[in-house]
Amino acid sequence: MSGLAFIGAVSVVSIIIVIGLNYYCLFYANKLTNFGAPPRSLLIVTIITFLIGTVPTIGLAVSIISQYLMLKKINPDGSVAFTMVIYFIMAAILTLIFTIIY
Repeated sequence: MSGLAFIGAVSVVSIIIVIGLNYYCLFYANKLTNFGAPPRSLLIVTIITFLIGTVPTIGLAVSIISQYLMLKKINPDGSVAFTMVIYFIMAAILTLIFTIIY
């Protein structure tokens, strides 16, 4: 395998891992807060949020706002802000664990 193909393969695997971890955090934040969003909707929100987050400079802020709006659209009566706080805490803890391990 050439060097460029290896880097491409590692990048794809890294993207899949990041999306999977973000989905895991959002899914369990949904469960812990009884938000009531279906798993398929959470997967779509995770992928869209990840893609928006890759935009340079403004991606992080726009992805947080878009995630809030998408979750609010899924369940207007749910506690979106609390769910997102739990999601961010879980994501930070998992990021620390993976940083220490790898």
